[in-house]
Amino acid sequence: MSASRPNVLIVGGLTSVSRQFAQSLFPANGPPLVDRLRIVDKYMVNPPTTYVGPVSIFPQLVQRPEVQYSQNNLTLPERLATVFEPPDNGRPWDLVFDFLGELTYEASERTQIIQTYKASVNCALEAARRGNVKAYVRLTFGFYHSSSDHLHREDEILEPDGVRGMWWHETLRSLAGIPNLPLVIIRAGIPYGPYCSYGVVTQRILLGEVYRYKQRKMRYIWSPQLRLNTVHTDDISGACWEAAMWMTRVGRNTALAQAGVPMYYANDPERFPSGLPAVVPPNQTPRAALFNLVDASDSTQLSVGQAIASVYGIALGFRNVPRGVDPEALAGDINIWHGEVWWNLCQMNNPPIEYPPMNTYVEPHDLTDQASAWDGSKFFQIVHYRLRRPQLTSQSIAEIISLFKREGVFPVVNGVDPAAGDDDDDDDEEEEEEEEEEESD
Repeated sequence: MSASRPNVLIVGGLTSVSRQFAQSLFPANGPPLVDRLRIVDKYMVNPPTTYVGPVSIFPQLVQRPEVQYSQNNLTLPERLATVFEPPDNGRPWDLVFDFLGELTYEASERTQIIQTYKASVNCALEAARRGNVKAYVRLTFGFYHSSSDHLHREDEILEPDGVRGMWWHETLRSLAGIPNLPLVIIRAGIPYGPYCSYGVVTQRILLGEVYRYKQRKMRYIWSPQLRLNTVHTDDISGACWEAAMWMTRVGRNTALAQAGVPMYYANDPERFPSGLPAVVPPNQTPRAALFNLVDASDSTQLSVGQAIASVYGIALGFRNVPRGVDPEALAGDINIWHGEVWWNLCQMNNPPIEYPPMNTYVEPHDLTDQASAWDGSKFFQIVHYRLRRPQLTSQSIAEIISLFKREGVFPVVNGVDPAAGDDDDDDDEEEEEEEEEEESD
C-alpha cells in the first residue's frame, strides 16, 4: 500500500455495524483515514429500504465526494466486477471489510447459505482474483456452543450453534481455503452501541423501557453468572481497522505464523448443495488468522442487567426455569406482553413512531442458557489494540438510549403506566414462585 490513504470497500452490515464503522473512518477531530470509501449492501439508502438513521448522520456521510454507497446483490458473482471496479482516483481497493451474513437464528438454512456463505465467499474470491487487496477483514460472532465455566480461546474446537452457526463457521473455512487471500477474522462477542439494533444487549435495553413504564421488576432466566461477554461497536470499528493495518504490515504468511488456527470441519457433507463456490473438503483443514474480540468487563447476565436496570431505576431479578422447558412456548407468552407494551409506547411518542425499526421480539433461542465466553487476550498481545470502551457501564447504556431517542426510534415517554399498580399481584405471585423454586433446589 502506498503512503497515501487507502481505498476501502465495505460489503454488508448496514443493519449491524457498517454505519458505525464507516463513520469512524471520518473522525471529527482529524483527517479521514481513507482516500475513497465504497459501501455496498442489498438495501437502498435513497430512498431507504431499511432503517439508516436520521438524515443528518449516515445519509449525509454517503453524500461526501469521497464516499459512495451502492445497492447490489452480492450473492451473484456476475455483479462483483462492478462492486470491485476501482473508484474515481483510479487505484484499486486496498482494504475490504466483510460484514455480510444473516444474523437471525431462526433464518432457514437456504437463507444462511445464500446470504452468509455465498455472499461472503463470492466477495472473497473476487478480492483474491483482483490481487491488489492488502487485507480482507471478516467479522463474525460467537455462534458456537460455549461454556460459561471458562473463556474460550481461538484454537478450541467448538460445536457451531444451530444452522446459523454451522454456515457462519463453514464460511470461515472456505475463506481460509482461498489461496493468497490476506484474511484476518474478528470473532466478536455480543455487540452493543450506537446504531446497533442487533444482539441481546440492545434487546434488553428496549425491554428495560417496557418494565420501567409498567413499574415491574425486570427478570431474566437462568443463572445471574451466565457469561454474556460484550464488545462496544466503537471497539468493533477500531479493532477491524487495526486488524487491517496489522495484516497490511506483516502480510499473509506472517499473519498465519503469528495468529493462524486450524479451521476444523464441523458440518455434514450431505448438507452441502452442489455448486457452492470454494468448498473446502472435510478432510482438509485450512488455517486463518483468527482473533476473539471482547471488552474487559467479562460481562454476565447480572452485570448487564444491573447496568440497564440502574438507568431505568427499576429492580432486577432472576427466575429459575426447569431444564427441558419449551423455549418456543416461553417466548410466545412474553413476546405478546412485551410487544403490546412496546407498541403502545411507540404510539405515545410525539410524534408516534408508526414503523418502529427496533422491536422487543425475543427469539426462542435467546431464552436458552447459551453463553458468550471468549478470551480476547490474543488480539491485544499480537496486534496491540487498546480498547476504547473497556467496560460496559450504566453510562454507556444511557448514551445508547439517548442516541436512539435523538434518532426518533425510541419512545420518549416520561411517565409510567397509570395502571402499573394493578401488576403488583402478578409480581407477588412471581415472587412466591421464585421462593418455591429456590426451596425445591
